[in-house]
Amino acid sequence: MRAIRLYNGKDLFYETDIPIPSLGPNELLIRIHATAVIAPELTWTETHTTGSNIPRLHPIPGHDLSGTIVSLSPDIPTTFPFKVGDEVFLHHSHATVRKPNTPSHFHQSALTAWQAFFDHAGLDPNDHEKNKGKRVLITGAAGGVGVFAVQLAHWAGLHVIGTGIGTGSTRNVEFIRSLAADEVIDYIATSIVDIVLDCVGGDMLKKCWNVVRRDSGVLISVAEPAYLGTASLHPGVKRVWFIVSPNGEQLARIGQ
Repeated sequence: MRAIRLYNGKDLFYETDIPIPSLGPNELLIRIHATAVIAPELTWTETHTTGSNIPRLHPIPGHDLSGTIVSLSPDIPTTFPFKVGDEVFLHHSHATVRKPNTPSHFHQSALTAWQAFFDHAGLDPNDHEKNKGKRVLITGAAGGVGVFAVQLAHWAGLHVIGTGIGTGSTRNVEFIRSLAADEVIDYIATSIVDIVLDCVGGDMLKKCWNVVRRDSGVLISVAEPAYLGTASLHPGVKRVWFIVSPNGEQLARIGQ
């Protein structure tokens, strides 16, 4: 099988051939159709060690995926709700939900974007008229979460502004525009937005405080909670840092 592997903790080896893994107790073997790698997971303990705390040699990143079950270990009970051939989503290697009946596979970065907007930012997924007129800034708009966030924000009726690392590249700008962004920028401008969804963290997240509406804005980070302490200077801003939670109903909505 083909895989992307980590080398020296950070460098990626692309298109590496590795043997198909053998199943251990209480495990599934899933053929992967879609996954995404986010920057923080490259430093997570579970990326570099097994559940038994054994170091992984050249680990394979990607904790959220969509795929098809190809085999089950013999000790899995008959009451297990999935069988060989079922299409599923897997979250953080342990929470499995059935994939909606859609022709395409997508990974749970889409679920992160959904929960950011509709669970935390207060947008209404059922009444787009309520959302119209609001402006959202999405940092890292060409990344794993950002590509879904741009599309969902546009679908929900927002004015979408996207940024991305290296958006000075014509290819990257056109790609973000193709996702239905209304504006693409390669810097944090001074225009005020109602919602910020930060997918980058670090200095980018810190700069986002300069553009979020001070009296009723929402600043959401899915990258890191750092700099969210700045909120003490802006008490009118709702600030959120969260990790996506498995939710089959929301995945089904996205799949529609």
